[in-house]
Amino acid sequence: MKRILSFAVALLLVAGTAFGWPLARVWKGGPPWWYSGLTFYAPFDNPADPLRLIKGTGSLSFTRATTATYTAIDNGYLSTAASGQLRIESNGALIEGQRTNLYTNSADLAAWGTEARSWIDNNVATAPDGTLTADKLVEDATASNTHSTTGGFVALVSDAARSYSVYLKSAGRTRAVVRVYSDNGASGGEFDVNLTTGAVTTASYNGGTANAGTMTNFGGGWWRLNATATPSTTGNTFTANNILLHNGTSVVYSGDNTSGIYIVGHQIEAGSFPSSYIPTVAAAVTRNTDKLTFSSSGNVSDTIGTISGTIDTKSDAFAVYAYDSGNNIGKVSRDKDNDRMQLRDGTSILSLATNGWLINTTIRFAVSYGGSTMSGVINGGTVSSGNFDGSMNGTATFVVGSPYNYSEEYVINGHIKNLRIWNRATDDNSLILLTQ
Repeated sequence: MKRILSFAVALLLVAGTAFGWPLARVWKGGPPWWYSGLTFYAPFDNPADPLRLIKGTGSLSFTRATTATYTAIDNGYLSTAASGQLRIESNGALIEGQRTNLYTNSADLAAWGTEARSWIDNNVATAPDGTLTADKLVEDATASNTHSTTGGFVALVSDAARSYSVYLKSAGRTRAVVRVYSDNGASGGEFDVNLTTGAVTTASYNGGTANAGTMTNFGGGWWRLNATATPSTTGNTFTANNILLHNGTSVVYSGDNTSGIYIVGHQIEAGSFPSSYIPTVAAAVTRNTDKLTFSSSGNVSDTIGTISGTIDTKSDAFAVYAYDSGNNIGKVSRDKDNDRMQLRDGTSILSLATNGWLINTTIRFAVSYGGSTMSGVINGGTVSSGNFDGSMNGTATFVVGSPYNYSEEYVINGHIKNLRIWNRATDDNSLILLTQ
């Protein structure tokens, strides 16, 4: 009997962990404390079944009329999703707006750039996608000089920010300096990267601005540099960048004919942050917008409800969800002009947070509405409450990670997971528990 009881308890613990139930509640038996009134639950945790619903009426719908890349959960490789396939990463469903990689030959360093006091060894290392396609930039023996490769100028008719990304790995040199700049005055940003620690030191280049520089660890020694720069000049119609080897002291040194770094996956795009990698060969390639929706009927109430989930975003403005018609409608979004994450019905706006840390940070949110009150909280903080006009002005379709019209400015450009909806309002303590 003891063995049977122990086995039953073990099954409860496994089930509770799999569905995210608090173990203390599982010990008491029955469904989790938050289950009552649950009408919709999309975990976005299974790449093999990305549109899986634990609970819901009907099904999720997803479209994207191009292929797209993502990081596979099972092996960490850079992988390709087919047209119309929702990408699931460790942080959940990846939702991005349309972007174009303007660089051609993104995986061919010799075709991409021009070398100075260095040369290219083609296809000598395993790239982040598991294929033997990474090239090595090798320094020559020239004394007291730089050793580099420079990508040619590509058309980018803008004086605004441009973002460059590339995969880098040490091959004798553990440092490199990457510059992203415009054609008019060659102004932009400089990014000193450490391929051992992942540290990035940013600096102005010829009077421009290095807006942001980060490194993402892909394992196996590979890092992806994400660099954004803005020129100081106007009238720019092109952009370019170069990569200089660094000996640990300076970019000016005597080479050894052996050392260098592995490089693959060049990408330059208009925008204030880099997006997922878009491979190219002979021409620029565009990845289309991710569009994830489901029917409101049976899943979300217009007059009373609770919605929670976990997100991360690169955008300074985004919509976590929205109905598919009109601007002043029920949605959770971030208003960049007023620096706040907010819940809004047809007439009222409730501020949930007013901090810049919302960008590139995990955000657990929960909102509730019903009667004359709507409330919300993020990351277990203080609950905000305000007036609810009695209706979210709902329509037939619920849009996830985008505004109703898929405006590129407000696509989340990040992840969402564990999206749950209830047909009841929730008290403040429960809202806090849902976001801890």
